[in-house]
Amino acid sequence: MKHFIEVVTCVECSAATLYQVPQVFYFAQKEVLHPVDPLFDYKRHALTDPCVRALRRIFVLCDHDMDGALNDEELNEFLVRCFSAPLQPSEIAEVKTIVEQKVPEGVNSIGLTFPGFIYVHNMFLKKGQTETLWAVLRKFGYDNDLKLWDDFLPVPSKQASDQDRSLRPAEVDKLFDTAPESPWNDAPYKDAAEKTDMGYISLNGFLSQTLLEPQRSLANLIDIGYNGNPTAALRVTHRRSVDHKKQTTEKNVFQCYVFGSKHAGKSALLYSLPGKAFIK
Repeated sequence: MKHFIEVVTCVECSAATLYQVPQVFYFAQKEVLHPVDPLFDYKRHALTDPCVRALRRIFVLCDHDMDGALNDEELNEFLVRCFSAPLQPSEIAEVKTIVEQKVPEGVNSIGLTFPGFIYVHNMFLKKGQTETLWAVLRKFGYDNDLKLWDDFLPVPSKQASDQDRSLRPAEVDKLFDTAPESPWNDAPYKDAAEKTDMGYISLNGFLSQTLLEPQRSLANLIDIGYNGNPTAALRVTHRRSVDHKKQTTEKNVFQCYVFGSKHAGKSALLYSLPGKAFIK
């Protein structure tokens, strides 16, 4: 197993004598129910990025006062939710001591910080207790691909840290640090939003990004922490045929296509529109 790090378990058995055959089925079942691959990167010998992002979302959700650490009450609430068993004060103190010895920044005066939270789960994984980590992930709505189920739990809302009604690149990264990945790094989102004179995404630009793919936007809202029913964020209006018949519409969002030859001025036309009022 030292030469093949991707091998999780090695069991010596015999079909003839039935030696350790039950153990073979046990570990096979364990790998199906609690797979290691989505959680652990064998090359880096660390948790995978999607796993870290999922744990960050869970940490943010459990950090009710949003002070960057789980105090004893928040930590016990997390344990009760996942395992139906709180820890005694002495046991919590022991856990903190172990974490602080291995990861000094994992504990502060308030409680367990995110690096400490990650260390605890990494420790379970390295001990082969994948079922413990999966119990946490599934309790908070993650499937085997570390994607959220439909019956997810909302997390506290985020906002621009400087309250300037625009998002800097660092704020965009922080916005999606609880998502499996940033959905705005690739087309059709990349460089598609209205920006301020400083090159930051404006409020209108942010809203327009969420409307490019409405179905995907609902998942994005959950990942970034929309604190409410995500389906209430979008309103479905009448079909266009009904609007044509009534010669009126309730829509306030329209999808338009601009066609033209190269260098005809398509981009210039679009860049001239943001900020202008819509006149019927």
